[in-house]
Amino acid sequence: MESTLNKNSLRSISNLQFLIVEDSTTSAMLIRQQLISLGSDYDRIVIVERYQDAVKIIESHKFDILIVDYHLEQYLTGYELAMLLYRNRLITDSCGVLFVSGDSSQETVLTALSGKVRHYITKPIATNNLKNKILTICSENNAIAQFNHYLKSHSNATASLFLDQVTHSGHVITLESILIDFLMSRESWQILQEYLNLSQTTMNTAKVCALAHLDCINNDWPEAIHRLHAFIDENPLCQKAMDCLAMTYSEANQTSNAQFWAMKVFELTPSIGDRALRASQYTAQRREAEKLIKIGSSYANHLSVVDSHWFSFITHHFYDVEYVYLNTQNIAAKTALVNHVNTFVVIASKKLLGKRVTSLHALKQLFQCHILIHEGNDELAHKKLLAGLSPYYDELFTCPTTLLTEFLPALLYFGELEIYRCLVAVIATRNHSFNPHYLPKRLFRLETDDESQDFSPFSLENTLLDVNEYQTMIKRHPHASESKIKYLHSTYVQQQGDRNTIVRYLTELDTLDLPPLWQHWVILAKQHKFSTPPPAPFILTKERSTS
Repeated sequence: MESTLNKNSLRSISNLQFLIVEDSTTSAMLIRQQLISLGSDYDRIVIVERYQDAVKIIESHKFDILIVDYHLEQYLTGYELAMLLYRNRLITDSCGVLFVSGDSSQETVLTALSGKVRHYITKPIATNNLKNKILTICSENNAIAQFNHYLKSHSNATASLFLDQVTHSGHVITLESILIDFLMSRESWQILQEYLNLSQTTMNTAKVCALAHLDCINNDWPEAIHRLHAFIDENPLCQKAMDCLAMTYSEANQTSNAQFWAMKVFELTPSIGDRALRASQYTAQRREAEKLIKIGSSYANHLSVVDSHWFSFITHHFYDVEYVYLNTQNIAAKTALVNHVNTFVVIASKKLLGKRVTSLHALKQLFQCHILIHEGNDELAHKKLLAGLSPYYDELFTCPTTLLTEFLPALLYFGELEIYRCLVAVIATRNHSFNPHYLPKRLFRLETDDESQDFSPFSLENTLLDVNEYQTMIKRHPHASESKIKYLHSTYVQQQGDRNTIVRYLTELDTLDLPPLWQHWVILAKQHKFSTPPPAPFILTKERSTS
């Protein structure tokens, strides 16, 4: 019987297409020889050394199993490569991924298995262990594919029918986890509760988190917390249970405990953005500047180019830094927080690629703008605002929507309504449900709901006003370039205006990073005495919006 099983195992391995991503030629050759000894054909095994070559060949070839060295001596780790392939849908759940590494450290293993990949093996690799991993991956992938198909066609099945499918799969824990995620995503709380009541599996991560979530729905925070603590006591490195416990403590308004567990799990996997984000938020709520700086520094040093949460973390972390800055009276702490953002950007710039670096520097300028507003230096804050946005003047339609949205509150604050409207228009071409009344929260006051609503971006018409009316607008928003430009033109049309004021406004406009059309208008206006009506700050055409 054993001989028959071995023959079937070898036969199944012989039908598989393998891709080995390994920058060590010796290690790659050894793994290939092991696969051949297990029944694979030489021609069914492809070896690449660089992650770029892996991406390229996966785009044109189908592989059953990827064997990836975790510590590729390149820009990406094996974990980052796998996440990149999944995110770009170059591989699906039907493709198995096996990480290999000589590193069995806690951080490496936990990070490697924190995503979709479930299999890791340490070097030197025993051939029999490799065979068992491959067979497990194949069997598991087949079971997952069949179960996913079942969920699509039987999404409203009863708890007992779901249980039957899971129990007879041969991979009970894996499929139970998939089912729980499926039911939670649909908010099918009753079916989930019924399934958990029927389940006979030992307590596992997905199960305990689901039970705790149901406890929270029933407002039984103590039971949820007790349940998670008991599980972590038995499984002290279970990251997802720690995540769940941190969030549960937060929902129960126990910020100190929430911070403790968020910090603990973040320190285990410092390159995971959503964990860094929670640790930052809970620490900011406790107004602990030193710990907040530590979190940001750690994340910057471990920043992964494939972390989909990088932008979200940085925007929220800079907000957290701003919040703690406002709520501390210690000058040294304030200085340390501002310096932290500068250092963070320097370190993170070395980790990011291309336009992401531009976005990062824009966020830094925006952060500095906010701090200067709090310090009462609106003039310099306004310069920082326009400087941060200026790299995107010629390519607004390529600027990330989330970044454009971040600029909106400060543009309103300074009365830059024309620029504001243009950004809203660009965002609306991508997100038709975007509502400019719901802007990112800010720690400075926006006066958009008082008696001066006449000059809000939702009611101000783009018509030429009286010189005195522009002076009134400038009095309210003394740094708004838009109002000064329109004032200059109105002085020509109405043949009135103070010479000293005109010179002062021109001098101020010359110091700003104005949109190119406005910059050009100012240059020409000096020669033609402001006779030409000022243009819109940007030309927004349908062709450009779809390019």
